Amino acid sequence: MLSLSCRTYQVCCEDTELLDLRVANGAPRQCKVAHEGMEDDVAFILSDPSHLNFCPSVSGVNSRTAFPPFICTWVQTPDYTIEGCKQDYCTSGLQGLQNF
Repeated sequence: MLSLSCRTYQVCCEDTELLDLRVANGAPRQCKVAHEGMEDDVAFILSDPSHLNFCPSVSGVNSRTAFPPFICTWVQTPDYTIEGCKQDYCTSGLQGLQNF
């Protein structure tokens, strides 16, 4: 279930325009890029929800299954919006998933 929630978080909150732009400019499709000498370790992975191994690291399951995007509006409350989630996505790390 955690894997499904995590993947749905990515579907709902990922800033696809930003990440698509990064790919178009030759960068990986991630919020953060490890600089030379940095390890791509668990701490780095959990700080970047767009990392390919973020959800597998959180849930222990390597699955790409997610709820369809229409469900994103269902998770909104007066205190939690998808727009805010998208705005904070790249900087929120694991906390963003927990808030979702």
